Amino acid sequence: MPIAPTGTNRIELKRKYIPKGSKPGNEQWRWHGTFCGCSITTYTSTGSICSERSCSLCGIIRNSYDISWSGQKWGRYGRGIYTTCTSSKAADYARTPPTNPLKALILNDVVIGKGAEIAGDMPNMTEPPSGYDSVLAVPSKRLHRGGAPRGLNYDETVVYNNSAIRPMYIILYLPLPA
Repeated sequence: MPIAPTGTNRIELKRKYIPKGSKPGNEQWRWHGTFCGCSITTYTSTGSICSERSCSLCGIIRNSYDISWSGQKWGRYGRGIYTTCTSSKAADYARTPPTNPLKALILNDVVIGKGAEIAGDMPNMTEPPSGYDSVLAVPSKRLHRGGAPRGLNYDETVVYNNSAIRPMYIILYLPLPA
């Protein structure tokens, strides 16, 4: 019985090649920040994951990523799984209740494949453009009058297939005071 292809293999089978000097499927490390609604990020935690439906972090640890859990408020590039190579950008999305001092970031192995570079917002996307495997959202070079960037300040990588991303490490950290 043939084994079902993984995210990496699926992209390589579709493209029928592995670029010289590249990891299969153009795999890259990317950060993801999410909500943790339980005590796993407290100093007294036993490290046990919870079963609370509202705790996104434990849901990802338990079952990996699932686009169907992305809710109704999608981002700039529609309903997908958002990551970045900028940890401080991911940290903006790492949220915990006020009683939890630590926050969590997930370092992921993401199969980017052939990424479509997109600069403008496309909030209704549910898949990458035809011929591409992911969206590479590039920071804006245009500035507002005050000097702040228009659009994105940092990169984003969006995948639309659950098998294109694997959580590898959880980093717990104490944010610096604001």
